[in-house]
Amino acid sequence: MNLAWNMWLSRIALLTYAALLSLALPASAHGGQIPGDCNQDGERDLSDAICLFQLLFLSTPSALPCGESPVDPGNVLLLDWNGDERIDISDGIKMLQSIFLGTSGHVLGEDCVQIADCPETCATQGVIDIERIQPFQLEQSFQYDWRRDQPDVRSGLLVVFKVDPDLVTPRNALEPVLYAGNQTVQRLNQGHESGFVIGIIPEQIDLSNEPVWFGAPNLPERIDAEVIASERAEAERSGIFLALNSTDIQRRTQDPVVASDLTTLLREQAAKLLLEFSPQEKRLADAWRLPETTP
Repeated sequence: MNLAWNMWLSRIALLTYAALLSLALPASAHGGQIPGDCNQDGERDLSDAICLFQLLFLSTPSALPCGESPVDPGNVLLLDWNGDERIDISDGIKMLQSIFLGTSGHVLGEDCVQIADCPETCATQGVIDIERIQPFQLEQSFQYDWRRDQPDVRSGLLVVFKVDPDLVTPRNALEPVLYAGNQTVQRLNQGHESGFVIGIIPEQIDLSNEPVWFGAPNLPERIDAEVIASERAEAERSGIFLALNSTDIQRRTQDPVVASDLTTLLREQAAKLLLEFSPQEKRLADAWRLPETTP
């Protein structure tokens, strides 16, 4: 079995579906919140619906969790169930339907998210940190099929992301897409056992100036520049992304390497990173290191 076939099999494994909606990433200036948690008890239940209706009709509680007014961005994100960017009776109705009828939940999903100007009431999921950055240059380009336009790539970054393991656990639904700046990130491994995901960014971007986040579930090959711009705007609006300063990025960045092609890069660089950070996936590293054969 040649390396190209192994890469295809690993790609299929990564597109094993995960039933998560738009997931947020930790940012130190924002607090972790359960979407819809009006009364700030760290849970979402009938008491939150009562809290929301009291806010709408009785102007209580007087103190809101994410700002002074119901129109403050943090409060809107927290309590806007239907995603129309305002808080009104339709949000209370949608919340009750979700609780009693099992209909679709809050537009931000069911899990803990980071919301600007909110206190911390839960632990967030998403990208926790960047552990290693390996710039690379290839003598022979490869077709990057984790974007709709499938650009030819000759240089980029191999990056080790530290993530919440629950985020990347395989489930029977579309997986959220990982982004860095204006690029999709090709995930090379699953990472749910170790909590480390190794990915390819198809450009040597400065990660100290670019956000990193998980966007809405999708198939990467369907994503174009317009989708990326929309996902980035939403992440920046919500403040749900990971950002590191230039010192952090420099400390994690290795000397650039040159490889003849993608196969060699996987064999000589990606396999080492996988064995170091996610040894549970040794079989995948061994597959990358198999001698390449021709038909």
